[in-house]
Amino acid sequence: MRQRKRTTRLASGLLLTAVAALSAQACTSAAGGTATAAGAAGSSSSVSSDAVWPQLTLSSAQAAFRSYATTSDQAAQTGNRTLALSVLTGMASDAMSIQYLLTKQSGTLPPYTRYTYGTPAFYLPKPPGAGQPQYFVANVARTLVPGTTAMTSSGQDKAAGVQLPSSGRVLMLFEKSASSGHWRLASLSQLAPGQAVPALATDSHGYAIVESLGAPSSTALVRPALAPALQATVVDDGPSSAASQVVASGPLTTGMYDQAASAARGITAPPGDVHQWLLEGSSYARLALATADGGVLVLYSMYLNNIVETKSALDQDISVTSGPAIAVPDFVKPLLPASRWTPHTRLQVQDILSFAAIDPPAAQSGQKIQVIAIGGGLRYAYSN
Repeated sequence: MRQRKRTTRLASGLLLTAVAALSAQACTSAAGGTATAAGAAGSSSSVSSDAVWPQLTLSSAQAAFRSYATTSDQAAQTGNRTLALSVLTGMASDAMSIQYLLTKQSGTLPPYTRYTYGTPAFYLPKPPGAGQPQYFVANVARTLVPGTTAMTSSGQDKAAGVQLPSSGRVLMLFEKSASSGHWRLASLSQLAPGQAVPALATDSHGYAIVESLGAPSSTALVRPALAPALQATVVDDGPSSAASQVVASGPLTTGMYDQAASAARGITAPPGDVHQWLLEGSSYARLALATADGGVLVLYSMYLNNIVETKSALDQDISVTSGPAIAVPDFVKPLLPASRWTPHTRLQVQDILSFAAIDPPAAQSGQKIQVIAIGGGLRYAYSN
């Protein structure tokens, strides 16, 4: 039995906001240069007076990428958790911490999953104002090294069970905070088969143009901050959701709904219990970059909660009773003590996920938001 936490009022409100934004768009897309693989050389003449960072250069982005690739590979070969986390921050750090916990619980020995990388295309924004984190994005082909051991026991505990090829193109969001002063990987999302990143808009110095997440875009279909919420509404409520009028179907929208609705990951409610799932926002790093055709590429992270519980646990007006045992999938058990493997009241499983979505230009009639990439995996489990 499925009970929706999201109401039709929320979905309708999001849709009305999206439609209102759409009606306010210009009828023609803005002209913009194509993003280059090299990014910008970096000229101090374009730095604003309140900027805290020196201008980001291609060479510094390349150095940060090489440092990550080398360090993460050494950590995978040796199983060194501290070394692995030293080049990560935010969502990427939290996701990797759980992977190391899972390997320890399962007794899996290194070398762990290793990758080789092609030549990245770098998207380099201008430096932000004082106290704000600095970002850049690497778009690169990643290839699995044969003969290494996966850190996760099955595809179900990685990226919400969405099945992706072992090798593919990834979007890597790097962050440098004002406090650390070091570049670290904040999130990594793999493009779904058939998806590609459109050319990005650049300024006169070749830097990628950062769009405000909260402010309406002058040319995109919706405000960039709405893309995650609209995706979440479709994941929660499926193709019948009002938000599906502006969000395209696919493996990272309606496909995730189908995964949950069909209990494809083994999370299911016994007779009389309730199964809920909810994709919700997070405070991890987000970035919106203008595309050359007037749209926006949005990078963000979210939590996916799957909850199975008795009706009495769900509704305080019902006397507390325990139901039949809830089946805990094997991939969740390492996050729970053995004494909690047969809960009778509640099971909660949470994934931490990164996404990339294309908020298309409003001028292109009939276009919808496309969620093109996903990363992450298990973060938390609880039962009683």
